[in-house]
Amino acid sequence: PRCCVARSAQSVGGRRVGRGLYRAGPTGAAGGERAGRVHRDQGGHAASVDPFSAVADAVYRIDRRWRFTYVNAAAARLLDRRAEDLVGQEAFACFPEIAGTVIEDEYRAVLADGRARDFEYYHAPLGRWYEIRAFADPGGLTAFLRDVDVQRHTAQQRAAALAQLGAVLEALPPATVVLDGAGRIEMVNRAWTANG
Repeated sequence: PRCCVARSAQSVGGRRVGRGLYRAGPTGAAGGERAGRVHRDQGGHAASVDPFSAVADAVYRIDRRWRFTYVNAAAARLLDRRAEDLVGQEAFACFPEIAGTVIEDEYRAVLADGRARDFEYYHAPLGRWYEIRAFADPGGLTAFLRDVDVQRHTAQQRAAALAQLGAVLEALPPATVVLDGAGRIEMVNRAWTANG
């Protein structure tokens, strides 16, 4: 099957990327073949230029031989690679640092049992956390990635602040309770628990 790869008209990794589509051939090699603005599906009907162009998440597709067959513009930005440079290439050749990680384990599980997986992954080279959702399809898997580094650090800071507040709370002799903004109990000290 052929697959179209969208290119955005934005700057990716400091390089200006033009607008257009590149179609992967039967072997998955992009080959730079211009596909035009609309391509035909297997039934010969006009199909959307890029079904994931409006999706904010990075989306890519990998076949059962681990080759990229589709990369949307958001994925090209997140991966800091041009889509046409990825399509047709083996994922581990492009990103050797993911071999042996949770990504490989979860993707292999998706391909083996066909069940969707949601997981987080820390990418050490970039020092960032990503949320990944992977879904099986007949030819491989489709992955949706979202950068959750800011949310992850915010949650860690909140947990650290609550731990510090908990330590202070435990040091207080009178029974004390901490309520959240809605008036629900969020934390109590031992004196509160003992006096029930």
